[in-house]
Amino acid sequence: MSTLKEICKEQTELLNECRQNIKGLTEENKVLRLQSDTYFNEWQEAKKNYITLTDHIRLKASANPGEHRYIALVNFIDRLERD
Repeated sequence: MSTLKEICKEQTELLNECRQNIKGLTEENKVLRLQSDTYFNEWQEAKKNYITLTDHIRLKASANPGEHRYIALVNFIDRLERD
Protein backbone atom coordinates (compact mmCIF):
# COMPACT_ATOMS: atom_id res chain seq x y z
CA MET A 1 0.00 0.00 0.00
CA SER A 2 1.29 3.47 -0.88
CA THR A 3 1.85 6.03 1.76
CA LEU A 4 0.55 9.56 1.52
CA LYS A 5 4.10 10.79 0.99
CA GLU A 6 4.57 8.42 -1.98
CA ILE A 7 1.24 9.46 -3.49
CA CYS A 8 2.16 13.15 -3.15
CA LYS A 9 5.53 12.47 -4.78
CA GLU A 10 3.87 10.65 -7.71
CA GLN A 11 1.32 13.43 -8.13
CA THR A 12 4.08 16.07 -8.05
CA GLU A 13 6.03 14.19 -10.72
CA LEU A 14 2.90 13.88 -12.83
CA LEU A 15 2.18 17.60 -12.43
CA ASN A 16 5.73 18.48 -13.44
CA GLU A 17 5.45 16.22 -16.48
CA CYS A 18 2.19 17.94 -17.46
CA ARG A 19 3.84 21.36 -17.07
CA GLN A 20 6.69 20.25 -19.33
CA ASN A 21 4.21 18.97 -21.91
CA ILE A 22 2.32 22.26 -21.82
CA LYS A 23 5.57 24.20 -22.19
CA GLY A 24 6.57 22.03 -25.17
CA LEU A 25 3.17 22.43 -26.81
CA THR A 26 3.27 26.19 -26.26
CA GLU A 27 6.65 26.38 -28.00
CA GLU A 28 5.40 24.17 -30.84
CA ASN A 29 2.37 26.42 -31.19
CA LYS A 30 4.63 29.48 -31.51
CA VAL A 31 6.66 27.76 -34.23
CA LEU A 32 3.52 26.70 -36.12
CA ARG A 33 2.06 30.21 -35.87
CA LEU A 34 5.27 31.70 -37.28
CA GLN A 35 5.27 29.14 -40.09
CA SER A 36 1.62 29.89 -40.83
CA ASP A 37 2.31 33.63 -40.94
CA THR A 38 5.25 33.05 -43.28
CA TYR A 39 3.18 30.90 -45.65
CA PHE A 40 0.35 33.44 -45.59
CA ASN A 41 2.74 36.28 -46.46
CA GLU A 42 4.28 34.23 -49.27
CA TRP A 43 0.81 33.42 -50.60
CA GLN A 44 -0.18 37.10 -50.50
CA GLU A 45 2.98 38.07 -52.39
CA ALA A 46 2.43 35.33 -55.01
CA LYS A 47 -1.19 36.43 -55.40
CA LYS A 48 -0.11 40.06 -55.87
CA ASN A 49 2.47 39.01 -58.49
CA TYR A 50 -0.10 36.85 -60.28
CA ILE A 51 -2.59 39.71 -60.44
CA THR A 52 0.09 42.12 -61.69
CA LEU A 53 1.19 39.69 -64.39
CA THR A 54 -2.32 38.78 -65.58
CA ASP A 55 -3.37 42.44 -65.62
CA HIS A 56 -0.31 43.25 -67.72
CA ILE A 57 -1.07 40.42 -70.16
CA ARG A 58 -4.72 41.51 -70.45
CA LEU A 59 -3.63 45.11 -71.06
CA LYS A 60 -1.19 44.00 -73.77
CA ALA A 61 -3.91 41.88 -75.38
CA SER A 62 -6.36 44.78 -75.45
CA ALA A 63 -3.70 47.15 -76.84
CA ASN A 64 -2.64 44.61 -79.48
CA PRO A 65 -5.83 42.83 -80.56
CA GLY A 66 -4.11 41.30 -83.59
CA GLU A 67 -1.35 39.67 -81.56
CA HIS A 68 -2.33 36.01 -81.22
CA ARG A 69 0.17 35.27 -78.41
CA TYR A 70 -1.49 37.71 -76.00
CA ILE A 71 -4.96 36.48 -76.94
CA ALA A 72 -3.85 32.87 -76.36
CA LEU A 73 -2.40 33.83 -72.96
CA VAL A 74 -5.62 35.60 -71.94
CA ASN A 75 -7.63 32.55 -72.99
CA PHE A 76 -5.29 30.33 -70.98
CA ILE A 77 -5.63 32.58 -67.91
CA ASP A 78 -9.40 32.57 -68.26
CA ARG A 79 -9.43 28.75 -68.38
CA LEU A 80 -7.21 28.55 -65.28
CA GLU A 81 -9.39 30.95 -63.33
CA ARG A 82 -12.56 29.18 -64.39
CA ASP A 83 -11.38 25.87 -62.88
